[in-house]
Amino acid sequence: MGLKMKLKNCKKCNHIFVNNGQNLCPDCIEEERNNFQKIRDYLWDNPGSNINDIHQETEVPLKIIRQFLREGRFKFI
Repeated sequence: MGLKMKLKNCKKCNHIFVNNGQNLCPDCIEEERNNFQKIRDYLWDNPGSNINDIHQETEVPLKIIRQFLREGRFKFI
């Protein structure tokens, strides 16, 4: 008996990938990680910035910034 791989569609880009226990494919996970790091680094150097400043300076879409805020990812900053 061989290993059965479960395939899944990425929630963001809809590409098919081997289920890794997450809703995003590896490429989208990497993109999300990069966007978070851009925002984190910007906020480190520019505390008190508003969402529009963050968007303009990092070029991360407002939708993604709002998602990170809803998820509470910036509570440590």
